[in-house]
Amino acid sequence: MFQSPAIKISAYLEENGIKQSFLSKKTGIKPQTLSAKLNGIYKFTPEEIEIICGVLGKEPNDFLEARIPESVTQ
Repeated sequence: MFQSPAIKISAYLEENGIKQSFLSKKTGIKPQTLSAKLNGIYKFTPEEIEIICGVLGKEPNDFLEARIPESVTQ
C-alpha cells in the first residue's frame, strides 16, 4: 500500500523522538508550512525532501516509493 512521503517522514520523526521544530530550524522550512505538509495539506517538493534527507541522514528512497502509472501497466 502506498504511503505518502509526509506519512513516512512523520513516522520517522515520531519513532526517533525528533521534533518538528528541530526539523524546521535545520531545513529552513517555516514551522507552519512544515506542519501543513506533514499533515498532508500541501505536498513536499523534491527539493524539500532532499533537504530533509540531508538533515536526517537518510536517503530519498527511504521516504519515496516508485510508482508505475496505471496507463503503463494496462
